[in-house]
Amino acid sequence: MECRLVLNNCSNFDITNSALSGMLQQQLKYYKFRR
Repeated sequence: MECRLVLNNCSNFDITNSALSGMLQQQLKYYKFRR
């Protein structure tokens, strides 16, 4: 159970991290394009 919880937390964190990084990259591209 503990291992599963850790794995689930890691996967969720990775998903949110990748989503956040993708959003930041899109914003940076949009900002550069606007400039």
